[in-house]
Amino acid sequence: MIIAINDSGRVTLPRGNVLGHSGENGLRVHRVIHPKFEGAYYDIVLDFGSSQTAVRVSGEEISLDSDTLSEVGEAEAQFRALKVEDGEVLIFKSDLFSVRILP
Repeated sequence: MIIAINDSGRVTLPRGNVLGHSGENGLRVHRVIHPKFEGAYYDIVLDFGSSQTAVRVSGEEISLDSDTLSEVGEAEAQFRALKVEDGEVLIFKSDLFSVRILP
């Protein structure tokens, strides 16, 4: 899957928006196209309702482990870029989007 975030935080996903199947362990690598900020840390926060998990974006890709893909259903997601500058934390957030984990 390709997750594309533009400079204003809008998100484009393919039809189906499937992150993976429950219990998969690193089988799928998803590409994340996003704005670049010098010295920033990038992640995607997945909110399953009962828990939240942050998945690091490394080299414009994310790979999910079986712990992250343990719950079946929809999760609310958001891309973040975090940067510390002059002792202050700067955060860029995308719009919220939904992803699915299949049985």
